[in-house]
Amino acid sequence: MANEPVNLSARESGAGFCAMLRTKFSYFRAPGGARLIDPASATACYTCMRTQRPFGPDDRPAGADSCRGADRACFVTED
Repeated sequence: MANEPVNLSARESGAGFCAMLRTKFSYFRAPGGARLIDPASATACYTCMRTQRPFGPDDRPAGADSCRGADRACFVTED
């Protein structure tokens, strides 16, 4: 059913993603407050909130795979 609660792993709940990473699904939050980012989504289009473009200030693509962890100089942790 469409209204059933969704069980998300830490990887799917926004944990470890840059706070500036957005996708259309990012405007919603899980009941616990975590951002909902699904790296396995084939239709997600990502945007960097710093550049307002599909790439970050370092000219690398914004995405679930590339905007994780502090390996990018532009990475911002979510409070």
